[in-house]
Amino acid sequence: MSQITPQRIILSCREQYYNDWETLLDAFFELQNLKNLNDYMINICRFDSAPYVFYIVVDVYCHTVPVVELPRLKLRVFKVANPGKYRFIDLGESASNQARERSLQLEWGERMGPWNNLPSKA
Repeated sequence: MSQITPQRIILSCREQYYNDWETLLDAFFELQNLKNLNDYMINICRFDSAPYVFYIVVDVYCHTVPVVELPRLKLRVFKVANPGKYRFIDLGESASNQARERSLQLEWGERMGPWNNLPSKA
C-alpha cells in the first residue's frame, strides 16, 4: 500500500475548463498517479479581480485524514492549459506562498461559500 499524504491542490483555470471539471480532475489525478481517487473534496473559488478565472481547490485524502494543520499542509498550485488534452503547469513555491493565506480561509475537507456547490465524486 502506498503512503497517504494529505495535500491541498489549487487548479487555476479559465471558465471554459471549469465547465468540464470532472474530466479535468480525472486527467489531473491520472498525471499525479492518483487514479481512481475518491477521497477528496473540492471547493470552487472566484475573485472579483479576475471573474473569468476559477480556482478549483482539491483537498486530497481529507476523509482518510480528517484533521490536519492547515498552515503546515503541503499546498501546490497548477495552471490548467489546453482543454481536451489538459496540461497542468506547476506554478511552484512562489505561487503556493501567495495562495496560502486565502487557502487557510477554507476548512479542510469541507465545501464552503457560494462557489462550492459541486458534489465530489466520492
